[in-house]
Amino acid sequence: DEARRTMVQLLSHELRTPLTYVTGGFSLLAEKLDNTLTPDAAISLDLIRSGANRLNRLTEQMVLFAELTSGHVQLQMNNIATTVSIESVLKNVVAIQSSDAAARNITLNLIHLSNEGLHVFGLGALLTSALLEVIRNAIAYSPEGSSIQIGLGHDANMAVIQITDSGRGIVPEDLPLVWNVLIQSERHKHEQQGAGMGLPIARKIIELHHGTIVLDSVVNMGTTATICLPLC
Repeated sequence: DEARRTMVQLLSHELRTPLTYVTGGFSLLAEKLDNTLTPDAAISLDLIRSGANRLNRLTEQMVLFAELTSGHVQLQMNNIATTVSIESVLKNVVAIQSSDAAARNITLNLIHLSNEGLHVFGLGALLTSALLEVIRNAIAYSPEGSSIQIGLGHDANMAVIQITDSGRGIVPEDLPLVWNVLIQSERHKHEQQGAGMGLPIARKIIELHHGTIVLDSVVNMGTTATICLPLC
């Protein structure tokens, strides 16, 4: 665990700076060349763009994880946390992820939205990041043409969010491990992108807001992530 944390902190710094130069220079170059490219060159340009975007996302995950483990984000919670509409956060996350879902013909269904205006105390940007990671996972592991159910309700003094997919599920022995950084279930059997950082980031953010996140999974049937956050 300590080795993984050290690696993340090191790479988050060492990747971010050169990637800033790469993406900035690439954007300028692509703009100048856009109308002069042959079809093969255009394909190559798209591959470079896709690879740079993937590396950028990985780097931002690493930076966020490093901030969460260093105590930096706790200081933000202490100083600038405020009342947040969890329904607004959830709708924003679905809007952000709609294009990725549509690319695989996956439908994101928002259901059971509460009419009571559920609010939690915390940082909206962080809660957005946590929910993005969970829904990204659901999209990545769902079959094309399927749907993902995203429900919001409340139980006593807790806001309850449930995200359910119909993917391949997680084998029971891997369920406790998916919360560890740089761990992915059955990576040796299935080709998959990412570095296994999404769920650890999500859990740290939810716990920072005094909430919980639990996974229930059945192999070949799907996974449900249940997130509970204390209401204001």
